[in-house]
Amino acid sequence: MTIKAYQKTQRISPQPHSNFSEIVEVFKGLTTLGNKAAFCIEEKQYEERSKISEKMIIALIGLRGGLKKSSTEDNPVVSQLEKYFDFMIDLIVKMNVRNDPEICEFIVKSFKEMTQTWTVVYQAEPSGTARL
Repeated sequence: MTIKAYQKTQRISPQPHSNFSEIVEVFKGLTTLGNKAAFCIEEKQYEERSKISEKMIIALIGLRGGLKKSSTEDNPVVSQLEKYFDFMIDLIVKMNVRNDPEICEFIVKSFKEMTQTWTVVYQAEPSGTARL
């Protein structure tokens, strides 16, 4: 599932209108990666944790890039999502540098919350298409 979510990010980022279910899958994949990063921190598997962090950052950059292509600059939702993606990228870098399990726990919690949020949005939008 993690690899599929990572690959979906590569597919959805250039699309101006992404399917909500694909966004949900990406956040599920990010949650899984975050859990794996936590395990790597605990087990002192720093090289593997670094690779996982890189995948998470690439996925977030892909999601952020999709926002740029699908929205106008003065859209407040897009602005908030851009800030969220930038904040999460910064946290992943800090987690990676410090090997901090608490930061990792926060990252996983945030990705779980985003999965739940996008699931609700997906269920509320009959077409299932993101247009921000």
